[in-house]
Amino acid sequence: MKGKPEGDLEGGRRASELAARMAMTELQSKRRRLVDLQKNWEIAGKLLESFLQAAAALKGEDVWGPDADIAAPMEAIQRFLARCNSAASILNAFAAAPDHEFENDLVWQGLMSGPLAESILKLMRETLEVRRTGPGPSSLSALGMGFPGTGPRLNVVKEDALTEALQSDLEGVRRLFADGQEGIAVRMEAVLEAELEDKSGLIARECEALRREIGRIERSIDVASELLEAARHSSGRQ
Repeated sequence: MKGKPEGDLEGGRRASELAARMAMTELQSKRRRLVDLQKNWEIAGKLLESFLQAAAALKGEDVWGPDADIAAPMEAIQRFLARCNSAASILNAFAAAPDHEFENDLVWQGLMSGPLAESILKLMRETLEVRRTGPGPSSLSALGMGFPGTGPRLNVVKEDALTEALQSDLEGVRRLFADGQEGIAVRMEAVLEAELEDKSGLIARECEALRREIGRIERSIDVASELLEAARHSSGRQ
């Protein structure tokens, strides 16, 4: 029985080498993206941690104590706003940038961060838009703050409203942010603590899933590298 013609064998070896190269390229591309994604989630975690600290500080006696003037709460509220928007910006970047290159890879799609980022943004917005009952300002809109359309950033839409509210009803503004279980800062602190829990929080679980998948891909890269090297040696021997 005759063997395959030499040309067919050479074509098969070239096809094997090309397949190994393509597999290696795809794996390396996935690894780079996942490493970048992991780094960005670590940055997002730090920004959310900073926002958590601002929320906790906004409840403090040094902000609302009997000797405090409006400068202390003004500074604390502005810090809360700035850190909120820093965290919202990076989360919105995740949510607004779906990756379609590997859309048929179910494992890959499960690691994409858009849905997670959207869920955190939704929780943040719902918390910031809560309306409290009782005397004084009932929502952030009474302080001149609001969301433009469906955007993620909390903007100052009326420059003087916060100053006027602090001057006319400092206790009412304090209740809006720091009252018992209804204050916006109190609620936000609880939301962020849950998201940032060391092992069980959503962000920790996302980062752990990314680390596991990066490890799996790196092992696959090692295998693909061996296959590519074998294909090269096979071609070189002919």
